[in-house]
Amino acid sequence: MKHSIVIKAIAILIVLGMSTHTASSRAVSLAVTETQNLIGAGEEQLLEFSAFEDVTPEPTDLVSYTLSWSNVSYSLLVYEALDWNADIGYSLSGESTTISTTGTGDYFSHVDIQFADGEVVLGPDFFEETPSMGWFVSGIGGSNQYDDNGWSGEVTLQYNYEGVGLPSLLDEDLNNQIIYAGAAVVGGASSIVDGNVEAVVAAGFGADAEVDGNIVAGAAVTMGAGSSTTGKITAGAAVTLGADASVDGAAYAGTSVTIGLNASATNYDEYNKTEIIAAQIKDGKAKLSDLQNRLASAEAPPENQSLDAYTGNVDVVPGVYHLTVLTTAAGTTLTFNGNGEDNVWLINVDTYAAFGADTTFDLVDVTGNSSIIINAGGYVTSGANANLAGTIFAGSYILTGAGTTLSGAAGTCGLFAVNGGVSIGADNKIGEFDACSGGALPSNLSIDI
Repeated sequence: MKHSIVIKAIAILIVLGMSTHTASSRAVSLAVTETQNLIGAGEEQLLEFSAFEDVTPEPTDLVSYTLSWSNVSYSLLVYEALDWNADIGYSLSGESTTISTTGTGDYFSHVDIQFADGEVVLGPDFFEETPSMGWFVSGIGGSNQYDDNGWSGEVTLQYNYEGVGLPSLLDEDLNNQIIYAGAAVVGGASSIVDGNVEAVVAAGFGADAEVDGNIVAGAAVTMGAGSSTTGKITAGAAVTLGADASVDGAAYAGTSVTIGLNASATNYDEYNKTEIIAAQIKDGKAKLSDLQNRLASAEAPPENQSLDAYTGNVDVVPGVYHLTVLTTAAGTTLTFNGNGEDNVWLINVDTYAAFGADTTFDLVDVTGNSSIIINAGGYVTSGANANLAGTIFAGSYILTGAGTTLSGAAGTCGLFAVNGGVSIGADNKIGEFDACSGGALPSNLSIDI
């Protein structure tokens, strides 16, 4: 016989909201939302709130909590044909709100008690320590013979912050990638990638390529002759290592592992987890798409909306930019002068960005708490020997020419193609010499734009 159930909720999703543009600087606002499906019976289901573990703002940044619930119901089986009533509600830090439901049951009657959808906004001091809440059913009278069959529905707790910045745009897994592709990743011969790589489909690197990190792919992973990775390889399908290729970590394949002449891996295993691997990687696509949309919502001042094509050397002042397309002529130098202050350059492009051969991002007095972000709704390309910096997001694909380099802005950089592939040319250097050791976005960035 069950008389009460206590529920706590857990974290799932991170979203960003930005305030409207004014003439003065404005802070990014952040809402971290935790959602839990209520499933099953039991005296007690204990689940922890875990939002914002990776990014910790100052306590004064917390504005409020928003608690909401939808489609919540409680099911019970009444054994006796007597009138009964049940009080159902939720409790938060000792304060209870009750919804009273009364009904009549027949022998062995099955009853579903429904919560009306609702929402409450709570002040920042409501939870003294770890947030907790309980859903309860009690006060059942008129029948002393019943069993509970469990809860269903969703409960969400949202943390509302102000004054926090871009580190929270990516979860820990995505922020630790230097390359992410919604399709395949292709690395040219002798290319160097200093960081982790994820591909929703396949990943392949040419002869003598070097990856200083892990490679994870939803399909096959192929490493050319003489190539190497210092981390492990996890593939949803086959892993193929060419002659003299080396893997310092393990090689895990969803189907088979093929080892070429003189190739090596610390160990390898063949196991059938293709669907699990693919599902884990695909989860990033939705997060990145949401991130792109929210970055694109940042309003640029009129003076930062006029130029689409850069045909000569240009000083790019800090701030938000909005362009229809972004192109540079061969040999163009874009100078990002931070004047020794913490800054962000957010360049939103509706369609595509195409950087000509030998285009150079020249960083001058850029601090370790700054960021350069190219956010393109379509594709991003670069010609041969381009020298780029910062983090690039593309709605479709990213393609770099031979000899391209991507260095860090304040030690952070990355190539993120949401729905397409990432193809880097021969002799590319993506984050070489620990240039992007801080991840895709700075861990301590607080931004005014």
